[in-house]
Amino acid sequence: MRSTTTLVLWVALMFVGASRAQDYPYFPNQTGPFLLKISASGSEYDGMYLSPQDTGLLYHQPVVVTAINSSRDVFYFNTTFAADGHFIDGVQTGLLVWNLLSSGILQRYTSPLQFQSNLISNVITTAFFPSSFGQTIGFDLDNKLCALWTHGYRDATIPSENVSRPGNLFYNWHVCQTFFNNYNLTSLNWVTGGEPINRSCRAVNVTKEAV
Repeated sequence: MRSTTTLVLWVALMFVGASRAQDYPYFPNQTGPFLLKISASGSEYDGMYLSPQDTGLLYHQPVVVTAINSSRDVFYFNTTFAADGHFIDGVQTGLLVWNLLSSGILQRYTSPLQFQSNLISNVITTAFFPSSFGQTIGFDLDNKLCALWTHGYRDATIPSENVSRPGNLFYNWHVCQTFFNNYNLTSLNWVTGGEPINRSCRAVNVTKEAV
């Protein structure tokens, strides 16, 4: 088991090195730093913040905290190289990133937010991981974090609707009790639709707040 874990970590480090070398050619423009604050009227999570927690093998899940580390719990928004950017419904698209800081071989790597696929549940865990790719997101005019529909049509029952076109903004963020990489967490998740198949989930908004 130990050798398997070591091999997986070595492969992850090699992947990280390759992604760093690419220098994120499609999302080189960065704004920030900023905090991510939760708002949820009537919920115990209202007014709390998100902080990346180490869950092993370079994954960091955004967990809910009451006290933040202003030098660590900060995030950035990476956008496209195009002069006018890429906009969907008036919102610029990009990647939500967190900088993984460490000593030794790992010093500073940009880690985009990614959705971790789960085909047997409508509750999708989220995590930051060093990569050249991540979930396409944006911030609306109220600085609320949203996910963006960027490829094709949502209704696959209509044969003629099979071309790519701008879509909509979605705010399906939920704070849930989850079990990820052997860690019990209170973390930010994405619900694909309907009632979440997790009774602990509470719908929230996530807002960008200046440091």
